[in-house]
Amino acid sequence: MTWHLGRLAGFDIESTGTNPETARIVTACIVQLGGQQPTVAANWLTDVDGEEIPEQAAAVHGIATDKARTEGAPLKEAVAEILAGLTQVILAGIPVVAMNARYDITLLDREAHRFGLDPLPAGPV
Repeated sequence: MTWHLGRLAGFDIESTGTNPETARIVTACIVQLGGQQPTVAANWLTDVDGEEIPEQAAAVHGIATDKARTEGAPLKEAVAEILAGLTQVILAGIPVVAMNARYDITLLDREAHRFGLDPLPAGPV
């Protein structure tokens, strides 16, 4: 028997902490795969909007404050791009798979709110 999976989108965020109400996005990734189409990945490293990355968080994801500040994109710009990428996936009806979806989606929503950006859509009806 041969299985053919449809298109899926993996989504993950690494952040400055465990509370999605106050944490900031450090890195994010959206990977679309399956459906007999090429795999497409988008990755972001942010400048955490000038905030510090606690040592405990850096120990989990490997990104220290200095690296984020020198190599990261402005957080507002990254959040806008992440929202645009996930919006495209959602409106296309592609299922989003995330290890810790409740946390990642909540954090992305709070970052959108902080910057006055539109939140993710509910998806196709």
